Amino acid sequence: MQDRLVKELRLAGISDIETANKFLPGFIEKHNKKFAVEPKSSSNAHRPLNLTDEELNFIFSIRVSRTASKNLELGYNDIIYQIQVVDQGYTLHHAKILICKDLNGVVSLVYKNKKLEYKCYRKQKHNGAIVDTKALNRSIDKFINNHVWGKENLNLLQSAAIAATPAMVPTG
Repeated sequence: MQDRLVKELRLAGISDIETANKFLPGFIEKHNKKFAVEPKSSSNAHRPLNLTDEELNFIFSIRVSRTASKNLELGYNDIIYQIQVVDQGYTLHHAKILICKDLNGVVSLVYKNKKLEYKCYRKQKHNGAIVDTKALNRSIDKFINNHVWGKENLNLLQSAAIAATPAMVPTG
């Protein structure tokens, strides 16, 4: 109907909302006469929804699966969740845990259709990458060469390094 309505509005030369709203009741009546079909049975086939609010929140939640570590920890959105258990700790090692975030932003951890108790920890921010010696030396040299005091002191640093190495005297 939406595609047909746009075409009918164009055919009628309607380009503003007010005129379209006046045109709409006649179009719906004409469209229903052309395409309406009587149902075979007049009984209502809809079933009642017998779910609690908690079950509906679970159905409409964002679900992500993570694997628990040996420490029963798993990460999601820069937060580490540590599962708090007393008796079934060994069964949760390396188990697939379902993380559910409902529409209100509440996070729950689920394993075998049971909610798990947990504590939250912020993930430590990564301070820097591990680089090899060549890359580190290149970046230091680049810094020294571009620094205001670097060019003057570079020769002093090099001569001090040469002076600090013991002299090699040929023997023999």
